Amino acid sequence: MRQRYHIEVEWDEEGYLVAHVPELRAHTQARSFAELLERLQEAIAVSLDTEEEVSVLGFSGDLEIEAA
Repeated sequence: MRQRYHIEVEWDEEGYLVAHVPELRAHTQARSFAELLERLQEAIAVSLDTEEEVSVLGFSGDLEIEAA
């Protein structure tokens, strides 16, 4: 059975995108969103100890903007 997981994504102080999957205690980082998605698939597969394909179904999230 396929599971869905909540993923938290934020920028760190060095300019990397950092992703956390709290339910799996998995995390990864990357310079681009496309690279982050690839690394997330790998991190989730390792956490689940599976060789099955992990696929990204879509994206939704909050965006914070700071203006002077």
